[in-house]
Amino acid sequence: MPGTDAMKTGLRWREWWSQRAFEISALLGCVALTVLIMLAAWWYYSAHSRVEHLAQKSQASNMALALEIHARDTLLSVDDAVRRIKQGVEREGTALNLRSLMEEFRDIAEYVAVASVADAQGRLIMSTLPVPPGTSIADLAHFRHHVGQDSGEPFFGKPVIGRVSGKWSFHVTRRINKPDGGFAGVAIVAVDFSY
Repeated sequence: MPGTDAMKTGLRWREWWSQRAFEISALLGCVALTVLIMLAAWWYYSAHSRVEHLAQKSQASNMALALEIHARDTLLSVDDAVRRIKQGVEREGTALNLRSLMEEFRDIAEYVAVASVADAQGRLIMSTLPVPPGTSIADLAHFRHHVGQDSGEPFFGKPVIGRVSGKWSFHVTRRINKPDGGFAGVAIVAVDFSY
């Protein structure tokens, strides 16, 4: 009988299912739990990664801002020193005690390679370091910039090896004027690149 075979198959299937139902349910439960754990771990990792990335980005921004402020303050301090040298030479001429003046700028002393004054021909006539005889900077951009006119602004030169300090440095300069406004030379502070 055809219906009997189908019934026997159905009975066998029910017996098999009743014997294995717990095992199959446990297996499916384990698979579902594993999937849930993996999803939770992925969610936690991605959320933590986003938070960590935002924290790192914020930290980098803060560091960049701190470095920008430090660089600005450093350059302002260096320019203050150059301005004081310029004013001192315009008032006192070669009687200016450059070393004594630079002692007032102790906050920048660790990164100043040398402070100098060049006359209108580019010869170094004053320096905080010994100047080799005949040293001229007339060919350098930080001198030539000031020869034609007084912009009233500092000039920030490209890095060069200093002729007095022998160190890689960039030079911050200002024009020194004669009483009639003519070109009298350049006040210079070289900032050491190792700083």
